Amino acid sequence: MASENDFSGKPKRYVRVKWLHEDPYEPIALYYEIKEDGWPIRVIEVYEDGSIESIDPGLIDAAIPPLKEINAMPDFKGKEISKDEFEIVWKKLIEGNSQE
Repeated sequence: MASENDFSGKPKRYVRVKWLHEDPYEPIALYYEIKEDGWPIRVIEVYEDGSIESIDPGLIDAAIPPLKEINAMPDFKGKEISKDEFEIVWKKLIEGNSQE
């Protein structure tokens, strides 16, 4: 399982969710760093054109559901990823924002 501890010692999970749709204005992938209670710490959206954005996790009004629930929805395919995989995408986000 791809989990890590936060400063409180509680485990974190890292999840990538592919969103299967054809709307160019919506992300095609979502990356989550999730606390033990299911609430996100960091959220990354990746778009078809390669752009990457972070969204404020405080704007999310519900915990991230378990992968079993995500994968039961036909438009979403989620899987646990490593912290390293999440950090690679986060680094691309930070580097992209520093060039603006």
